[in-house]
Parts: sequence; C-alpha cells; structure tokens
Amino acid sequence: MIDENVDVLKGKPEKAIITLAIPILIYLLISNSYNIVDGMWISGIGKAAITGVGSITPLFNVVNGVAMGIGAGATSAISYFIGLNDKDKADNVGVHTIILSLIIVVILTVVIVFSLKYYLSMYNIDANAVNQGMEYGIPLFLNLYSFVFLGVLTGILRGEGETKKPMIASSIGLVLNAILDPVFIYILNMGVMGAALSTIITSILSLIILSYWVFVKKSTYLKFSFKSFKFDLSIIKKILVVGIPASI
Repeated sequence: MIDENVDVLKGKPEKAIITLAIPILIYLLISNSYNIVDGMWISGIGKAAITGVGSITPLFNVVNGVAMGIGAGATSAISYFIGLNDKDKADNVGVHTIILSLIIVVILTVVIVFSLKYYLSMYNIDANAVNQGMEYGIPLFLNLYSFVFLGVLTGILRGEGETKKPMIASSIGLVLNAILDPVFIYILNMGVMGAALSTIITSILSLIILSYWVFVKKSTYLKFSFKSFKFDLSIIKKILVVGIPASI
C-alpha cells in the first residue's frame, strides 16, 4: 500500500490528480468546519458568545492557513525528492518540516496568547463579548500545536501520495466534535469554554491517530530519524518558497 501511493505519485498525472484530489478536498472541507460546528452550537448561548467566538474565527483561520502552508511546502519538497528517487533527502525534508513547525508553534502560541485581548478589543465589541472570546480563544490557542502539527503531518503524508489517512483522522475528529459540543456546552454547562474543550479534544485525537500511523506503526514511505538529521538550509527554503504563498 505504501509503495502504491508512491507509484501513483510517480505515474500518469491524470490518474494521480483524480486519485489524490478527492481526499484532499474532503480534508480541506473538514479542517475548516470545526469553528462552523462550534458556532452552530454556541448560537444558543447568547449574542455575546456568538460575537466573541466569531471574533476568534478569523484568527483561527490564519493559524490554520499557516499550518496548511507549511504542509504545502512539505508536500512540494517531498514530492520533488521522491520524483528524483532521493528517498534520504525526502526523509530529511520530513524531519526539517517537523522542527520548523515546532519553532513556529512556540512563537505563534506566545504572541497570540499574550496579545489576544488587544486583538479582540480592535473589534469594538463590549466587555462581555471580549470575555467570551478570551474564554474560548485562550485554551484553543494554547492547543495550537495540535492544529499545526495535524496540518503539517497531513502535508508530509500528501507528499508521498497518502491522502486517505489524513481524511480519515480528520473525519473522526469532526464527528466527535459535533457530538461533544452539546455535551460540554449545555449538559455540563461549560458554555464557550466547552466548545473550545471539545475542539481541543478532537484535534488531539486526530493528531494521535496520524502520529500512530507515522511514528508507531510506521506505515509510511518516509522514515523519520532525528538521529541522522542533517540541517540543510536549502530544504528550509524549498518549504518556505511554497509554504509562505500557500499560507496567505
């Protein structure tokens, strides 16, 4: 199955596009649906909750774009080296991507968490809506790593032609999020904090599923070895040349 994905990637472009495109489109649809599901359930709490959470959504979409951008950069670089039959370089791209993502996650988490109240105040919303936004946003952005690494691992797998696993992991997460939202928001009476907690739990679950396939079961063409990691600035450039425009 692993070699089949790579064979598809190296085969006829028409077949590769058809085989890979549908799971990718489904994944993109799912990854942008978390806030929509949260918003649907939060609508019953009140205007302040809707406004506060709605103000967080654009910032969350920016973060999601960063994750997808890094993933797109990884996809491009990995596919390039697989096409050259240079598996060692492709493996090295995977490790570079993970390390780069870790650095970006730390920076983004610190900046967003400490500036979130100022960001919300720019919307000229009342204090109650700001508090609702903080209650939803702080736990969500403290969990930034799961959203970013989910997008990054998806990009890495996509680079070797594997698009179904990310789709499956994200589908499980979205379904569980739709189930947990009303439980946390209404039954446990946690309000917007419950919506954030539901999203956090489901994103972590999706990340665990993908991480199991990649790092434990190792059912991937690429192999990740941090011991044999060799820093290569040209790889970082390859990732960012595609990743930065894709993030915008």
